[in-house]
Amino acid sequence: MQQDGFSQTTNMITGGPLIGVPIVALDSPFPPSLFRPASCSRSGNTLGLANNNGQSISFRNPDFRVPHADQWMAGGNLELPGNIGLDVAYVGSKVSSLPITRNQNVVPRTEQEKGIARLGGSPAY
Repeated sequence: MQQDGFSQTTNMITGGPLIGVPIVALDSPFPPSLFRPASCSRSGNTLGLANNNGQSISFRNPDFRVPHADQWMAGGNLELPGNIGLDVAYVGSKVSSLPITRNQNVVPRTEQEKGIARLGGSPAY
């Protein structure tokens, strides 16, 4: 279960300057010589409204449908006079209900055009 501020993912650094020699153990994944992630120093509700600043927002779609793909193929061959063969085939596929990712911070095109001089906007906008 994902809970904002209480669930953080941090990759453990497993290799050091010597190939094949681990520099950490599972009981201490952040060696003192390496940068300790900020999420380890303050977590839970101690950040208040600044919780997850700079991180992506994700949620479960309540209307989720299982994605599926339909594939089909049809073909035929024909032997023509003079030992000539004709082979014709059609292959197709259609995918439905794929989950998508949307950028929620997109600047609308009308606002972008206000900063382009050749479109009548002002570069100072």
